[in-house]
Amino acid sequence: MTASVEIAQTLLPPVIAAFRKAYPAVAVDLVVTDRVADLVADGIDLAVRVGPLRDSSLISRAFVTGPSGLFASQAYLDRRGTPVSLEQLEHHDLIAPQQGMGATAADAGGRPEDRC
Repeated sequence: MTASVEIAQTLLPPVIAAFRKAYPAVAVDLVVTDRVADLVADGIDLAVRVGPLRDSSLISRAFVTGPSGLFASQAYLDRRGTPVSLEQLEHHDLIAPQQGMGATAADAGGRPEDRC
């Protein structure tokens, strides 16, 4: 199994513990990496990731769903103002996760900047 660092640290520990309790004879090997693995070439049976599939030959299932949010420091909001609509986000700096690539900073026009 492979999972990103964040997923491996936050979501998987109780899931793996419950699975191992229910199926003690099954070994669980976890490869923790933010790199998108080639499941076939790497011999991996399961990948736990966030977002849409890049490879249409794979099968996905929802593992967990939950709320997401946008967050800003008070200093940023004081400097740039507090957006009250999605349209106003076009005028703000954003840092968004990119599956397997860490985080990408985007300028106010939504153009990718340096990797974080």
